[in-house]
Amino acid sequence: MNIEHKTVLITGANRGIGKALVDEALRRGAKKVYAGMRSPVQHPDNRVTPLTLDVTNGSQSNVRRERSTRLTCSSTMRASPSTTT
Repeated sequence: MNIEHKTVLITGANRGIGKALVDEALRRGAKKVYAGMRSPVQHPDNRVTPLTLDVTNGSQSNVRRERSTRLTCSSTMRASPSTTT
């Protein structure tokens, strides 16, 4: 998957697979990484924005999903057909 110059949302980003996914997204050239975790910590790369997110908390999950959908739709509308993958 090509994520260069894209914005991504990763849950469980403070440890394990989630942390590895953040590192991989950065390595692949992601423009912005929203890193969801229960207790946000700063990341040394300024492309990472920590978010308080507990996916076991329904109200937090719904808010994040709504915002993510808006970001995705907005991003898709701005992309030209020749650049989308």
